[in-house]
Amino acid sequence: MRKRVLVVDDHPAVALALKLYFKRDGRFVVGDSASTARDGLALLSNGYDAVLLDLHLPDQSGVALVRAFRERAGSVPLILYSASDDTAEVEAVRGMVDAVARKSEVADAIKDLDRVVSDHAEAYATFARDYLDLDDGKASARFVDAVFVPRGDAPTSP
Repeated sequence: MRKRVLVVDDHPAVALALKLYFKRDGRFVVGDSASTARDGLALLSNGYDAVLLDLHLPDQSGVALVRAFRERAGSVPLILYSASDDTAEVEAVRGMVDAVARKSEVADAIKDLDRVVSDHAEAYATFARDYLDLDDGKASARFVDAVFVPRGDAPTSP
């Protein structure tokens, strides 16, 4: 089954080109595309396997843009899809995304997509196995113990 990708870029030709590359590759499909941050954020509720995000959109850019997508997309892999991968702006958001791919290197973007989608699926399977799939009624307690207790912000009992 082909993985659905949301493409958020203000140049419609980018999504069109990716549709063609993805069709030839066979592993991915452009599920939807948006040319503004507002439209892309609204589409996230449709459920995607990954998001390819341009760093400069008409209504938002830079750190604020990536932060908005990271907060709304949750654990969906987020790949910065940029004309350049070595600018100060890209460096400012590199730690907030799962990968950075240059628009001129579509084959590398596809490799990054394959890697981050696979990593995400593997991480979710581990999470489900360790916390959700055990049939003892204590999944939420295990999750709190594993995530919040080490951070020091676990809820306290009254």
